[in-house]
Amino acid sequence: MDNWIEETLQKAVDKFRRSVVLARKQDVIPYKSEGGRWVGAPFDGNSWWTGGFWPGLMWQLYRFSGEEAFREEALRVERLLVAELLRFEWLNHDVGFMYLLSCGAHHRLTGDEEARRHTLHAANLLADSLANAGVKNVKVYDVSSTHVSDLIAEIFRCSHIVLAAPTYNNGIYPAMANLLHDMAALQLRNRTVGIVENGTWNPASGKLMRAQLEALKDMTILEPTVTLKSSLKAESKAQLEALKDAIVASL
Repeated sequence: MDNWIEETLQKAVDKFRRSVVLARKQDVIPYKSEGGRWVGAPFDGNSWWTGGFWPGLMWQLYRFSGEEAFREEALRVERLLVAELLRFEWLNHDVGFMYLLSCGAHHRLTGDEEARRHTLHAANLLADSLANAGVKNVKVYDVSSTHVSDLIAEIFRCSHIVLAAPTYNNGIYPAMANLLHDMAALQLRNRTVGIVENGTWNPASGKLMRAQLEALKDMTILEPTVTLKSSLKAESKAQLEALKDAIVASL
């Protein structure tokens, strides 16, 4: 059975290796084939709901074969889909099909840092707005590149903290999960906390961070939890502004 699966997957690799070249030359997100050519979606351009199927297939072929051509094709189409995400006018309830299979697979297979960068962007905007509101000694740290002992020292110094993390495999980004573990081990208490979460399709890190913070003593968790879906948009900017106001009011 294993040999049959391997042989079948290899046949798919061989077939789609040729198809990738054609799709790239036509610069389309393949929807179906007609007359030996790929045809794009019939409606809504690159916002059509099946747009994530092709890059999702490319990531699976890349996972099996390791061939760079499949990764490059997945990234080509992902760039087209991200452009639609930022434009957002034609997006609808099918964004899960579009982005979980493309961006989501990309992150799971390669550990891509794009979601982390979008989260850092939001954190810096929040810090800037707090400084403009007169809050002193505002500092921003990247949990991925700052030793946890330094983060803990800063947390013990501050009365207010904001934890911002992307969702990772339906959980908390590992570096943030490590920080929360140390906060619990050291019995941190009596802090006021804001939460920022990020996720392409189904953000979950905010709920999970809240649960761990609520297990600590005398913790005040501010509302709202700011939710980013991949990148910062008008709705999440409004949430950031509301969180800033809540922090300022609680000082």
